Amino acid sequence: MVHWLTKEGWQASGDSLAPPKRINRVTYFHDTALVDLALELVAKTKGDFVPERRLQAERRAGQKRKHRWTKNHMPDGLLYIGDDKPVAIELEISLKERSRLREIVMDYALSTTVREVWYFVTNTTVRRSIKRATKNRPAFRVYTFRH
Repeated sequence: MVHWLTKEGWQASGDSLAPPKRINRVTYFHDTALVDLALELVAKTKGDFVPERRLQAERRAGQKRKHRWTKNHMPDGLLYIGDDKPVAIELEISLKERSRLREIVMDYALSTTVREVWYFVTNTTVRRSIKRATKNRPAFRVYTFRH
């Protein structure tokens, strides 16, 4: 089931980020799973989840959250727990190319702006791929997520 926010509903919310204009069929499963994951993380940690879409909008507007992102990658979200650096959240439901995944992991490994990176995976094949790419680095955690 999909709920669509009207223009009037968005205006009533007071949010500066407008709702998307259309549903992307390619990313639909990932996007809906990410909403469930974000709600679960906020409930468990009492933190604040900032999704990629908002981070991109802030970057376009010239606002910065003290983070350096590559041109080609931004986390699925940032989870702020307390006053510490945020946790980068990645939801992986399918395999990425090995070289692409390695590039993302190295960017995170060199980052001083996130405390940890939490990967949430939906199957064992993706789990193995992420574990291999992160090489058990302590700042990377891999969890199974059932949507």
